[in-house]
Amino acid sequence: MARPNSLRAGTAKTKVTPPLTVPYLTSSGNGTCAPFKALHDDLFARAVVVEDGHRSLAILAVDSIGYDNTILGPKRNCTRELRCLISKRIPLAPESIMLCATHTHQAPETIGLSNFREYPGVPEWIESHLHDLAATVTAAWQDRVPVSPRFGKLKVENIGRSRRVLLKTGKLNVHGPLPPPEQLAAPIVSDFDLSVLSFVRDSGAPFAAVLNSASHPVVTMVLNE
Repeated sequence: MARPNSLRAGTAKTKVTPPLTVPYLTSSGNGTCAPFKALHDDLFARAVVVEDGHRSLAILAVDSIGYDNTILGPKRNCTRELRCLISKRIPLAPESIMLCATHTHQAPETIGLSNFREYPGVPEWIESHLHDLAATVTAAWQDRVPVSPRFGKLKVENIGRSRRVLLKTGKLNVHGPLPPPEQLAAPIVSDFDLSVLSFVRDSGAPFAAVLNSASHPVVTMVLNE
């Protein structure tokens, strides 16, 4: 039993690497996808749940390019069904469950830009994937222990830049050094805040951390050769 007015948190991690036959996005502009040829690294779903005896929430972060709500098929909603699956298993309100994607391009094309669902085995994989995600949050709920929160924020600059800077000429500046202000059609607005919410056990030992940074990281793209 949780102590009155105490904070408890739980975490879980599940491998969600799909079969190689499940395709990835090859071109967002052309709306094309293709099956993987090999495995470089596994994909994971990570969940953290927090509750204080009165309210509770869950954050589910998945190594995914993103989730379009139509990927389950006509008249179905991916996020709504996932939340309902979780709420049937543990006492979490659907609206308190957040689904996030790391936006890796080395993952199935679940962002809804191609004929992804038409590939053999894909509809079945999506259904099982949804249950794996629900199971991850369920396991995190069952792992809850007393914790104390910590929070910090700082500016992290000079590691990225805006990908689409509009110039007065009408062209886009997309790479290299940023152009001088007199060449800009509008000021560049960037968010360099890195926020960290962490939880420590009663003993002071680290338990979990949630990081938030406004970015579009591209570390390794899919290698298809």
